[in-house]
Amino acid sequence: MNMVPLPSKTPFGNLLAAKMSIDQRIDYINFKLDSVYKPFPIQVQDGIFSPLFAQLIDTPIEEVVYLVRRAADDLVCLWSILKDFSNNGTYSSKIKADCIWALGQDIAEVGATHEFQPDLNWLVAFNDVTNAYKHSFAQRQLQILSAREPMVLAIVWKKNDTKNASDFKQLTLRAVIEGFDAFHQRTEIWFRAWSKANPDNHQSKKYNL
Repeated sequence: MNMVPLPSKTPFGNLLAAKMSIDQRIDYINFKLDSVYKPFPIQVQDGIFSPLFAQLIDTPIEEVVYLVRRAADDLVCLWSILKDFSNNGTYSSKIKADCIWALGQDIAEVGATHEFQPDLNWLVAFNDVTNAYKHSFAQRQLQILSAREPMVLAIVWKKNDTKNASDFKQLTLRAVIEGFDAFHQRTEIWFRAWSKANPDNHQSKKYNL
């Protein structure tokens, strides 16, 4: 587990404990990925696998997608809290960027100098596919029967009304994980730099619970 000294007393609770929780979730994501990737080569023949396997593998993929989204959103929240402290010398009463969509908006406003600008494309793509994934009622399993690797797919209509135009979102699970890994590593570097620059704030005296 990546132990980064962070404030234990803030308006938003113990940030060290929050970071440890995120790290534990990431460890569990790696565990869940085995349930997707290990059986996949066995079940796939000439790029096609059975409808039954498509249904069985859909649930682990959905779990991974949810867990990655939750971990990414939590990393954004943690970064936003600490960033505000760096800018203002105190903790804000509100988390300004509380999800990957909000971080994407922040990057767009700041531009190329933003610390997470290299992650913008992934943040936008992953936000789009997870939002669609969450609201899609259409069966995804049938869409992955010819996939050559695990996919994250969603077919949605506005307000789930088929009279509206359909919107098809897709990412390979590999792109999801690789993008998240790059983003996670960048946040890890940022948190370590923040901790080093604020050694007296690991036990914050600016806010007493």
